[in-house]
Amino acid sequence: VIDNVLGQDAATVTQLNFAEFTRVGDQVFCQCYVSIGGTANSASLTLSGLPFTVATNGFGVGTSDMQFQPVGTYIRAQSSTTQCIFLKQEGTGTQRSLLAGTDFNAGYGIFTFSYFTS
Repeated sequence: VIDNVLGQDAATVTQLNFAEFTRVGDQVFCQCYVSIGGTANSASLTLSGLPFTVATNGFGVGTSDMQFQPVGTYIRAQSSTTQCIFLKQEGTGTQRSLLAGTDFNAGYGIFTFSYFTS
């Protein structure tokens, strides 16, 4: 189901420890636990290989527990793709930025999220 965390080789899933999805109507619930390694670069981390294409404007958000990342990093399914991006808080306000491979490098990632499909 979940095959890679990438961003033009930002990082690579070295082990898929657990991945599961449940589809109820047009909503898809996903949960996964991966080990991430490789040589990271500054490209944005992207989780690819979702089981169904995210509907147009069917964005979904969820939680992510990423080793060595501050609390508040979250995952968001991207409209009209089979991918998710990771965002982190910037400063003390409402600003956020994409998580890059060099922000993470290696470790584990545990994700739970949902999104809508057509």
